[in-house]
This record gives sequence, C-alpha cells and structure tokens, in this order.
Amino acid sequence: MKTLLVLAAHLALVLSQSCPSGGARYLPDRDQCDKYYECINGVKYERLCPDGLLFHDKITDGRYPCLYPNEVDCGSRTRTQPPQPTENCPHQWGYFGSGDRAQCGFFFNCVNGVAYRQDCPPGLAFSSVTYRCEWPDESPDCDAVAFLGFSCPATPGVSGYTQHKSHRDCREYFVCDNGNPRAHYCELGLVYNERTRSAPSRPYQLPLSCLTRSGPIPPPSPATAPSTSLASGTGGCADLRLPGGSRTILEPHVNPSVLGQSCPQKGERYFPDREQCDKYYKCVNGVKYERLCPDGLLFNDKIIDNRYPCYYPHEVDCGSRSRKQPPQPTERCPHQWGYFASGNRSQCGFFLSCANGVAIEQYCPHGLAFSSATNRCEWPEASPDCGAAAFLKFSCPPSTGNGELTGYTQHRSQKDCRKFIICVNGNPRAHYCELGLVYKEATRKCVNPDEVEGCENHYSPSDLLMYQKRLKWISVVNERREAELPELRKQSPLLSPTGRHSNPATSLSRRASCRACARPKSSLAHHTVPALRLSLLGPYACQLLLLLLHLS
Repeated sequence: MKTLLVLAAHLALVLSQSCPSGGARYLPDRDQCDKYYECINGVKYERLCPDGLLFHDKITDGRYPCLYPNEVDCGSRTRTQPPQPTENCPHQWGYFGSGDRAQCGFFFNCVNGVAYRQDCPPGLAFSSVTYRCEWPDESPDCDAVAFLGFSCPATPGVSGYTQHKSHRDCREYFVCDNGNPRAHYCELGLVYNERTRSAPSRPYQLPLSCLTRSGPIPPPSPATAPSTSLASGTGGCADLRLPGGSRTILEPHVNPSVLGQSCPQKGERYFPDREQCDKYYKCVNGVKYERLCPDGLLFNDKIIDNRYPCYYPHEVDCGSRSRKQPPQPTERCPHQWGYFASGNRSQCGFFLSCANGVAIEQYCPHGLAFSSATNRCEWPEASPDCGAAAFLKFSCPPSTGNGELTGYTQHRSQKDCRKFIICVNGNPRAHYCELGLVYKEATRKCVNPDEVEGCENHYSPSDLLMYQKRLKWISVVNERREAELPELRKQSPLLSPTGRHSNPATSLSRRASCRACARPKSSLAHHTVPALRLSLLGPYACQLLLLLLHLS
C-alpha cells in the first residue's frame, strides 16, 4: 500500500514536465537518479536504468543515457532504485573493489549480477572514486603498505623520494613518494641493481641501471606484466639471463627528440614523447625517467597531477604522436589491455575485456551493443561494430503512415513475451517489460500475462520468486521513506486526505482479497522498464503480494 502511495504521488510530480511535440528527448526524474522519461513526439514513456547505472541528464544526442556513477552528477536527484545484490556484486552492473584493503590490486566487473574478477596493472590498486586503477596511496579502498608488502623508511630522502629493492622479485623496486610506497618493474629480461642509484653521467641516461644475468628468461607471471618502468633488485638474481649468456649492461633507450625538454629541478612532472603515444617521461627533481604504458593503454598528456597517466585509447587524444609500441596479442586479445568488440556484427551484445592478455567475455545490458568507438554499450545502430537487424533478428518494416508516430513504430517479439521492438527512423531497438509483465501489441503497453494469448504461462515459479525478492527490497526502502508521505500528499492531486488512492476499486488493505487487486490506471502510455507498480503479475502474484503485506 505504501508503495502505491509513493508511486502515485511521484507520478503527479513528473506529469508537469512537458514533452516536445516533435522528435525524441530524455527528461530526468526530479528525485530519482536512475529513473528518466523518454519523450517521443509528445508522448512520455517512463524508463529505469539497470540497477547500478544512473541517468545522465546531459545526453542530448539520442545515445543510451544510462552510465556508470562516476560519469554522472545526480545533483539533488539523490534517490535510486533498491539494489539487487548478488555474490561480490552490490549492484547488478558496475565496478566494485575487492573489499579487502590488503588485496586491492583487483576489482569485480559486475554484468547482470555476475562478478568477473579483473586485475589492475602490476603495482596499481582499484579506486571506487575514479573507477580506475591508481597508485595505491591514491585509492580510498587500499592500504598501500599492506598491499605492496613494503613500508617506507620513517626518514624520507632530501628530495622526498627514496628507492629500495624488493626482496620478493628481482624485477621489482619501490619508489617512496613522501612516505608512500609505489612499485615499479624493470622491463622483461632486466633486473634492478640497488647499488647503482647514482646520478646519470649523461643528461639522458637513467640513474638506475637494470642488469642482465646469465640463464634463460622466465616468462612473466600474471601478476607482473612486462613494463619498461624501472624495477627492483639484483641480489640473488643469478638465474636471470638473456639468450647466449649475455652479461652486458643494457642502457634503456631514450628518444633523442625529447632531450631538449627540460625537467623542473624540484617536484614531479610527466612529459609526452614527441612521436610515440604510449611512451612518456617522468621527471623527479630534475631527473628524467623513460616510461612505457602497458600494451593497449596510451599516455594522457592532460594529466597535470601525480595520478597514473596511462588511459584507454578512447580517453586520449594522441594528436601527432601516432607511433605505438608493437602489440603483444594473445589468442583473443589484440593488445594486453583494453576492451574489444567480438568481431561478429550479429553477435555484438558482448565484448572482450582483456587484462594481462587474458580475455573475459562481458555482456551489455539487454538490447545494447558494444561500440569500439566509445568503449560503451550503445543502441545497436550507433555501434560501428554491429548490424542492428542481424543482432536483434528484426528488420523494421517501411512506415505505412497510417496514424503511426513520425519515425517511430512498435512491434512485439515473436520469441519473448516481455520483449518488444521500437523502430526509430528504421533502426530497431529492443525494449523489455518489467519482470512479471508482458507486451500487448494491441494497446502497446506492458500488461498481465493473462491478457495476452500465448503468454499466460510465460513466467515460471522461479521468476515469481525473484519478483517476490524485489517486492521485499522495495518494501524495505519505502519503509524508510514513510516520513516523506505527508509532504507528498500535499503535492499530489491523486491522493485523498486519508492517503489512499482516490479510486476505491484500486485500494488495497491488509484484509484485501485477490479480487481487490486491480491495476491503478496510469496516464503514461506504456512502461518499458518502469519503477515497480503493484499489480497482478500472473497466477501467483496476488497471493505473493498479500503475503508480503501480511508480513510487513
């Protein structure tokens, strides 16, 4: 009952927002950040983002408007739908830390409630604030000392930086940045020598030398991907060597084109390479160090603070820096790191997330397709990697012009009672009724299954159990909102002074029988993924509803 009151009051608040008479437009909900309204030729349709995503009210070009929380400013729209957690996933969609501050080098990418573990580049930690892998001391989810297994000396160096070998990995070493440890690694085949930390004899020579030893080079472990960052320790490393037993000291290559760039004598700063987009230089108190991003990432020359500067390609403008390191492909990954399309234009609802060359299949929300141009899931026609008709298995018919909204037609799916297609200027887009409802083509609305022939038994008992859990979540959330009802009643013409819906035929009470369960009429044309409406959802739903009312 409380859910009905809140939804009815909230409906009155949004009806005052006007829809333009022509074209399409998105409108935000005034209170809820993951709810929005799609206006199509003057008709308003209520929408709800998948759990974990939020509506971006700055989307004006028709792109899919539900983005990750770090990309959305909700402002005063502080409410969200009740979470739908699963194991390791606080929400159905999103990126989430491990929950262990000593094990922060990986995170979970949750897709439809399924958690996929992904690792950060070696030495970096996931940050729930930026949704990126950062230096451990810059992540609120990480204890840098516990994570790296190294504590910086109490007395920092004169410059604020000190360097130390690692006792667990010959390639690894630590730079203490004002007391914060940061792990670095020699490139593959080299190890760190703590004794040669003297200043360079030439302006472009690195102050730390990585020495080769005799013996075959072991393959890198999954936790230590190849990197050209300088790394730690030669003690006990006699088993490392290059082919042929070479014992030559290798001096890392520095592009002469950057030698004219001056390093500030104090502080820390990044410089781009003039030709190669994934190479950069880090200046520390007047000393220049050559760095190379992991394969697949690029240097972002707009980074002016001390954050990790390697980003995904869609976030970086290389300009004239067109060169890149040779790719290091694996069976399904063109590069060691990145997001890549499936390569099949009829199977574009998933993509490959590559970390250290290991590919994990991840899926877009239902009906969306991965776009390599934006590294996002978009409407299928907006993705260069997708054939919308082949992917959705539906081709939009020519417009008849017989009363249809200009450029928009709606069609039922022949295989899924919940699914229907909206054709937007000839491009098919898949939509789904909320759990418990099915699409009725005659009315273009989502209705009870018993109202559509052939869909009466579309939902199984397990589906209804899932719906029962969702009801319970919403019931708990609305208990917390009960204090707001008096103010909502003042603003809503749909509620009587007693707080009940003005239509007695749609009232519910604890003593209600299933005959009394009837759907309140809504002025919205239809609901694709709306906030929950308490209505009959199949042969068992009313009994479930009354049971929950009894238990609440």
